[in-house]
Amino acid sequence: MRVAVCDDEDCSRCVTKEAIDSYSNLHRLEIAVCEFASGEDLLQSSLKYNVIFLDYKMGGINGLETAKFMRQNNVDSTIIFLTSYPDFVYESFDVSTFRF
Repeated sequence: MRVAVCDDEDCSRCVTKEAIDSYSNLHRLEIAVCEFASGEDLLQSSLKYNVIFLDYKMGGINGLETAKFMRQNNVDSTIIFLTSYPDFVYESFDVSTFRF
């Protein structure tokens, strides 16, 4: 399984990656985690991801814009938004978000 973590804060990416690694070890799963510091970096990746953990508030294009671009280009990855902006939840439905 391939997972992308996209967040402009190093600490947040690290915490998310550690949680995924712990889950992977606990359940004996092989999960490759790729980290991205911006939506632009994620969009430039040529790899396909099963799951994408995406921050909403980032410099450059935000997470919602990143997800919209991905959906317009037929990326069918499961998207999970990680954010401290609860008002954003309803907008996230427009991009078929799995979890918020």
